[in-house]
This record gives sequence, structure tokens and C-alpha cells, in this order.
Amino acid sequence: MRNVKTDSKLIWKLIRDVKTMVIAKLTVFFLK
Repeated sequence: MRNVKTDSKLIWKLIRDVKTMVIAKLTVFFLK
């Protein structure tokens, strides 16, 4: 349980990346 801070940072980065990807896909989908 030493690097919980690092883990949460990685998790937040992952969530942000996924969110960006989903938004990009939705944008492409709606622009078609």
C-alpha cells in the first residue's frame, strides 16, 4: 500500500485517456 498515490495517478490518467478516446469516437460518429 506504499504507492497508492502513484496508482491513483495512473488510474486517473487511464480514465482521462479513455474519456478522450470515447469523446473522439462519438464526435466522429455524430459528424458522419
